[in-house]
Amino acid sequence: SMKEKRRHRRVSAQGIAAYLQVDDMSASAIIENISAGGIFIRTARPMLRDTPVQLNLARPGMRKPLLIGGMVVSTIDQETAAQ
Repeated sequence: SMKEKRRHRRVSAQGIAAYLQVDDMSASAIIENISAGGIFIRTARPMLRDTPVQLNLARPGMRKPLLIGGMVVSTIDQETAAQ
C-alpha cells in the first residue's frame, strides 16, 4: 500500500492557506497534508511532473507568509484521489 512506501509520517494541514505560483499562473491551493518529504496539494487544474512551483503558505497569526520553492514529483487525477 501507499503507506508502506512512505518514509515520513504525514500530518493533516488544516488551517493553512496556500497560494500556488507556476510560471505566470497563480491560484489558491488546498494543502491536504504535509510530511518531511513533501506536501500534497489539491489544485484546480492538472500539473505536469517536474514542473517548478512556488508555494506561499499563510496561517492565522503568522507575521508574513512562508515562501517555499519545490517541484511536482507526482500527480493523481480526481478519480484516483476520490478512492
